[in-house]
Amino acid sequence: MLLELRGVQIRYGDMVVLPAIDLSVPQGQFLGVIGPNGAGKSSLFGAISGGLRCSAGTIHIEGRDMTRLSATQRCMSGVGRTFQIPQPFDGMSVFENILVAATYGGRSHGAQATSQATSVVRQCGLEPWADSMAGALTLLQRKRLELARAMAMRPRLLLLDEVAGGLTDSEVGELVQWIVQLQREGVTVLWIEHLVHALVGVVDRMLVLAEGRIIADGAPRTVLANPTVRSCYLGSDLDEDLGEETRDALH
Repeated sequence: MLLELRGVQIRYGDMVVLPAIDLSVPQGQFLGVIGPNGAGKSSLFGAISGGLRCSAGTIHIEGRDMTRLSATQRCMSGVGRTFQIPQPFDGMSVFENILVAATYGGRSHGAQATSQATSVVRQCGLEPWADSMAGALTLLQRKRLELARAMAMRPRLLLLDEVAGGLTDSEVGELVQWIVQLQREGVTVLWIEHLVHALVGVVDRMLVLAEGRIIADGAPRTVLANPTVRSCYLGSDLDEDLGEETRDALH
């Protein structure tokens, strides 16, 4: 098992965001994570990546207890993460941003880091903008760069936090194809996404959070047809996001 959470709790003072999460994710799985605003999705990623300290419970990655390790230590142990709002080094080029990730996150140096960064630029389709300043990129290009920086760290576990937000339908399709290719190359992917239709056709498994608890976990179409899940999303809101073709398949 690549990732195991047992009784993981996140709390801020008296407010409990995640009461007690149990989750197991095998190597190579593509897991989609959905839920309404405030469900605890980003807190879950914060717990896994080390950005948030667990109030209780344990986190193991490849059998190693990571519960007390810092975000930096987890990154260097193979955990990569993107954020909802890309935050590259605007005054550095695309290539330089990726090189920094390869050097400090991927623990590569000199020619090895340069080769690794070059490979990621090519893999992510960023070659035309390699010498462009990150601050001048479009939203789609910045999203690609955010993913590329995570990939340059050579993660075994990749956490994607709403990377499709703000993109057009065609841009979402392009991004999905690229992420699917990464997963096929052996990276275990956990993807939080508000645009549920982006996940349905590509993830192996779907997890639904509500009020910090897992309310459904299983095959995507089975999960989305679950009355509890549909009630949680107030039905019509979920239908609107899924699109006509997917709605027809579920009904």
